[in-house]
Amino acid sequence: MPSQHFVAKLQNSLLSFRHVCDGKWECPDGDDENNEFCQMENRCSGMFKCRHEKTCLHFAEICDGTSSCSAGEDEILCDMEKCHFLCKCFLYAMQCQHVTRTFLDDFELATHRVYVELVNFIIVQQRLHKIMTPNIEFFKWKESNLTDVGFVASKNLQLLDLSKNMIQVLSSNCFNNSLALKLLLLGRNKISKIDPAFLGKNVKLLHLDLSHNHLTEFLERNFKAVDILLQIVSNKFVSGSKSIHNLKVKEISTDDYRICCVAKTKGIECQSRPEWPNTCDEDILSTSLKIVAGTMMSLVQILNIVALCLATNEYLTSKRPQSTIVNGVKIVQKSVISSSYMLGLILLFFHQNMFAVHVAYIFSVNLYFSNSLVWSREHFLSSLHCKVVGCFTILFWSNSIFHNNFLSISRLIVTKFPFNTFCKQDKNVVKCAVIATVGNCSFSLALYFSFFFAEHMFSVPSLTCFLLGKTAESVTMISATCVACVLQVGSVILVAVCYWVINVELSATTVGQESNLKKEKRNNGQAVVLILSCAACFLPSTGVYVVSLVSQEFPISLLLWNVVLLIHINSLITPVVYCLFPQVKKCISAGKS
Repeated sequence: MPSQHFVAKLQNSLLSFRHVCDGKWECPDGDDENNEFCQMENRCSGMFKCRHEKTCLHFAEICDGTSSCSAGEDEILCDMEKCHFLCKCFLYAMQCQHVTRTFLDDFELATHRVYVELVNFIIVQQRLHKIMTPNIEFFKWKESNLTDVGFVASKNLQLLDLSKNMIQVLSSNCFNNSLALKLLLLGRNKISKIDPAFLGKNVKLLHLDLSHNHLTEFLERNFKAVDILLQIVSNKFVSGSKSIHNLKVKEISTDDYRICCVAKTKGIECQSRPEWPNTCDEDILSTSLKIVAGTMMSLVQILNIVALCLATNEYLTSKRPQSTIVNGVKIVQKSVISSSYMLGLILLFFHQNMFAVHVAYIFSVNLYFSNSLVWSREHFLSSLHCKVVGCFTILFWSNSIFHNNFLSISRLIVTKFPFNTFCKQDKNVVKCAVIATVGNCSFSLALYFSFFFAEHMFSVPSLTCFLLGKTAESVTMISATCVACVLQVGSVILVAVCYWVINVELSATTVGQESNLKKEKRNNGQAVVLILSCAACFLPSTGVYVVSLVSQEFPISLLLWNVVLLIHINSLITPVVYCLFPQVKKCISAGKS
């Protein structure tokens, strides 16, 4: 029991606690208004503390006929002597603990109090209204196996704490008539379903706690009546709405980063952040990017398929001998255009089309998941289907680099060593392509096995199944990104050097071969446009990868515009320059003749 008086140090005089920390010096040296003492949290331990000021009152100063608190709460309910023998009553407060049997006798009078706390308190549920009398402003009913809230209709109720119970459902209009309700604490229950109208139409909460429950859907309509704080830690959300336009809450407390991904679009304070390799970003962020992606994807696929057909036709034509009659003599000669060269073009067009298919895949994923991508991403990117797509994507990417380099090197060999037949044989081209495919496929699988099994990361870390980009916390990612940068930049340099040497060799060739040289130069000019155009599409992504290596952050928007727009522009130019334009020119010439 605390002392009834405060002792002043200087004069060793006694002072009533009602005069301590009231803003007026009563002791000569100001002991009673010492700032450090007045701010101590346990200063009022064992005493009564006024609600609106720092004043503490000894038991002897309560119900003494003199109001010591500004609101007079030390003199209210002083005539209430009745309290259940299993409870403790003090002024406007009552606390009951470890009551294991049902009782209602004399309870209605006892609960005319402002503050009621029941712990491990079993009561007949249909008589709950007898507890919720109009006088109650703060009501706590915890650890009592309560399974249903029922209908709470206490017009003065401000705080309701029903945590650590067994509540499973919040039905419609549970709190419809509790117009003063501001704090609703329902943590550590088993709530799995919430009716959007559980608060009714007129209740506006400051704080709603639904932590440690079994909620599976995050729907904005369930929380639009919360103004300040929404606590939803430790639930089992598997889906939710992306749009939160109707939410007025200022802060959300959660350990689910997907909710914070949604909340940040409204400027709501939310602390949870995605752990790598998860992300908040969509694959295709803006409407304009979606329009560009859909348009370019369609054009590239159409043009590359047409170019692939024309290149195949040219390849078959180059395999057939051409005959001319000179002075009555039939001369049979092969096409100037090498069939192996056309075969290389066919393979390159094929891989360009596969890149367009990959972008179409990204576009389809966004279209399929629509606004629920942030909820489905983690499960989707850890699926076997997504990993297989990723392996094929890396395979097409690395094969494209190989065919760029192989085509330039083969043309260099043919020009510098005209009698070498290796690069002129179709079977050697096919053999090299098969060897490269096997090697690149092994490289792709090695990356995935290292990432998923050695490092135990089961979710793909970047752009829809493509294992390149953000490098944080993964040796595999850093290694793969370094290899990608070296291959792409090396490819551009190699192509430039090869065709520089080819042009030097062609310019030094004898004049007797002028006709063939003119055609050969034209073909080489087209090859330079084709290969450099394809190689240039890798440079922006290389820049993005370098940024990710330095900062360990993945600038997804830059790579997206590269994948959706730049690669498509280059893939549009190459079939036009190499197949469609020559075909149109040939048709015009045939029409004139």
